[in-house]
Amino acid sequence: MSLKDITTEYTQDSFIRALVYLSKTMTRSADEIYGQRHQSLLHMWKVAVSIVEDLRNQESRIQQTLGLKLDASIQPGSLGVCQTMFTTMYYHTLLLTFRPFLIFRGHWQRERKLTHRPSTDIGSSNSRPTEAPSWLNEACNYTLTAAQKTLQHLSKASAVNDLVKQLRYHGYFVGSASFTLIYDIIHNENAAVLHLPSVYAALQTLSTMRVGDPIASTITSIQTVLRKINPSYEWSPPFNPSSSMPSTGPSLMQNSPVYEQAHHHDRNHQPPVPTNHTPQSLGTTIPNFHMSLPTMEMPMASGEDLFDFTQADMGWDFDFSTMDLETFLSVD
Repeated sequence: MSLKDITTEYTQDSFIRALVYLSKTMTRSADEIYGQRHQSLLHMWKVAVSIVEDLRNQESRIQQTLGLKLDASIQPGSLGVCQTMFTTMYYHTLLLTFRPFLIFRGHWQRERKLTHRPSTDIGSSNSRPTEAPSWLNEACNYTLTAAQKTLQHLSKASAVNDLVKQLRYHGYFVGSASFTLIYDIIHNENAAVLHLPSVYAALQTLSTMRVGDPIASTITSIQTVLRKINPSYEWSPPFNPSSSMPSTGPSLMQNSPVYEQAHHHDRNHQPPVPTNHTPQSLGTTIPNFHMSLPTMEMPMASGEDLFDFTQADMGWDFDFSTMDLETFLSVD
């Protein structure tokens, strides 16, 4: 439904109003990032940065509504549910706004490896940068940090607020954030040490939710992709997860084939995680991530930052705005 088709008056509930304003920013991101054909990736980045300014305004709005900053400590009860709803939607909007840049960088890196060509040989121009320009890396960092922050919040909130944990709707945000991090691991194995703790924390959080889909299928999908990347990346559930289970029923993972497989699967002959880190040594503790959002007035550091990528340069047969994570991260 288009915003112009909605004629009802705004609710008087301040929290719902805050969500309405946030949804406007989400709609703008969908329209201007995914709903238009972008020939220039640099132009697309400028649009994304301007959308971030809208998100800044939403931060102050929710602070006035709930009396909480975006990164405030986890709250109990219904206040914590409202806090989690806004936080996950906020970071999900940021993640989706910048995710095409991460997909572009990964696809570009993959093409360079397959063709054994440096980036200067791609396209007709010999002036292409040998490495990704700083604005592209920055855009990728925003979507990765948004994914980390999503998992960080939901992991902590689910651990201390049973109302949050019982909302299986949150599994959607957990899955989206996890696959964003996994996509980065696929194209940069050095990122495994940074991202795997967050993915494992996500799986641990999902395993404590009520039995059934979509949680079970999300766990299976994440585990399948991790195993395909590197068998040693697969997460091993705790041997006694009942200590973190809700009193209303058994753990999802206790009844899951993934759980049984993990307990009987011999890992002694599997390839090690790079830099000699194992899933057990990496743990499920998510580091604290702090992120300052960019502004349109941010100066370019050098001439290199002005390098652009266009469809003509890359010779690809898809529009930048239609870059979809699920397409590139298919397990079929």
